[in-house]
Amino acid sequence: MSSASSSSSSSLTDKNSALFRSLDHGHHNVTTINEEVFSYASSDLEVKKTTTLAFPVQFERTTVSFAFHTLQGVVQFGVKFKNDRTKKETVLLKSGWCECENNTVSGVFELDHIGVVNFTWDNTVQSWISTKHVNYKIDIKQAIFEYDDSIRSNKALSLLPGAREDKDNLLISLYEMHGGEQEQQEMRALIETHKQTLKDLKKEKKKVEKLKQNKLSELTFLKERISGLFIRSLDSKLLRRIFR
Repeated sequence: MSSASSSSSSSLTDKNSALFRSLDHGHHNVTTINEEVFSYASSDLEVKKTTTLAFPVQFERTTVSFAFHTLQGVVQFGVKFKNDRTKKETVLLKSGWCECENNTVSGVFELDHIGVVNFTWDNTVQSWISTKHVNYKIDIKQAIFEYDDSIRSNKALSLLPGAREDKDNLLISLYEMHGGEQEQQEMRALIETHKQTLKDLKKEKKKVEKLKQNKLSELTFLKERISGLFIRSLDSKLLRRIFR
């Protein structure tokens, strides 16, 4: 392989290595491919006025699901998320009255950032009447590998046409550099074959010429012999007539 083609291959290899390094970014030291689920539950959370439970979200792309009901009476309920990086608080579910007495209220949130999710039960309006008791279950599912791998696969898929084009361009370049050489080698081999065939034909021609000369010599000899026999035959007839 020439230095030019070797350089092209090396360049493509370096480019592919850089591509895979970029795809692997953020996937180093993965210790598990399973989702981690943190579950929190209580069968008797007491809500006198306002009760807020805060749960940490330690990974990006986390699914938070909740389900609760009150044992007696209704409360207002809301959910907020505080971003650790920006410190901004976002309302995931606006606080409002819930028909939660012996009736399950549930929901799911997809969170893309690290932070804290706050669940608030508000009994301020009815606190003078009674304290509420909440039965809840909250699951925080962190897709450590599966979601990231899906993003990685989609990114790789989007880069595939470009990688194919680079490969095709390399093949075309290699063909342009070596295709002419290969064709010349094939032509030289074909010429050598034809030369050998021509030599063989010349040898055969010499053999045929020699055989032809031999046959002509034999033919000349036979003609001379026949002529001699004919003359002898004539001479014999003349002699018989003379001496009769």
